[in-house]
Amino acid sequence: MKCSSHSESVKPVRDKKWAINNRRNFFKQFNRKKTVKNIANGEKWNGIFWVRERFLGKGGFGTVFLVKRKQPIKGGGPELTDLPFEMAVKTAITSEASTLKYEKQMFSCFKECPYVIKCYGDMETERGESEKIYNLFLEYCSGGSLYDHIKKGYFKGLLEEEVRCFTRDIVRGLHYLHSNLIVHCDIKPDNILLAPGSDGRLIAKIADFGLAKNLDYEDWEEISHKGTYRYMSPEMVKDKTLACPADIWALGCVLIEMLSGKPGWECVTKEELFAIIGYTSELPLFPKNISGNAKDFLSKCLIRDFQHRWTAEELLRHHFLSVDA
Repeated sequence: MKCSSHSESVKPVRDKKWAINNRRNFFKQFNRKKTVKNIANGEKWNGIFWVRERFLGKGGFGTVFLVKRKQPIKGGGPELTDLPFEMAVKTAITSEASTLKYEKQMFSCFKECPYVIKCYGDMETERGESEKIYNLFLEYCSGGSLYDHIKKGYFKGLLEEEVRCFTRDIVRGLHYLHSNLIVHCDIKPDNILLAPGSDGRLIAKIADFGLAKNLDYEDWEEISHKGTYRYMSPEMVKDKTLACPADIWALGCVLIEMLSGKPGWECVTKEELFAIIGYTSELPLFPKNISGNAKDFLSKCLIRDFQHRWTAEELLRHHFLSVDA
């Protein structure tokens, strides 16, 4: 089932070969070697204007460190001083950094949004005499991940007012991405980072674009499953259809986790999850003792038919996200 308003008579043929060629042509423009802010030339700035402070985490893509910009930056020019003093840097051996390079390319598809982490650029450095390291510089969010925040509450759930604020931030971020035809494809608590805001509260920001998809350059159908199984939508599991509504389904699963401290699905294996998500009418377990507005909001996110699922724009008008709700 396709989400397209165009008639079949005018729609171009979009088979697997078309998708691959368009993806290759789109990313050709990013193949030139880049550096932070595109102002560091050659090997001059490799690791000289920044230093690693501490280890932040590790994933399948590589390792994350907190880095600080050195001061003063001699001869760095005014643009280097515009970089924040603290950044998060994702690193990997260049030959194994395809996911990080893809993530950098996705950041190039849209401008800055307060509810999406910033990307400051990338740089290749050397370790030893011959090993090249790829570095992706990102906004540092000192509040950690949403998963860490839920964990601090011993997985008992967050206060509904706090959940409302985080959800509003995430929906605003999704609305911005979807308006730019970007599907995140892996919305989950681990990929939502928290940063201190000017009003003293933590702001939720969408992070990790290693699996993201640009609908402007790729077909709507995937040849394999994308994302984390527990947050996958019915259309993704059953038909491998991946579009903006998939992020909204994942948001509903994240909301359940914030409210209850536990995942909405209690199945253990991938096979169990896929059987229930893709081939039954069941929904994730809604938490008890939550407001009617929260329940209704969840019901709009977790509509199994993705063509009737609410969009991020519609969700922003839901009463649950009202400031004085």
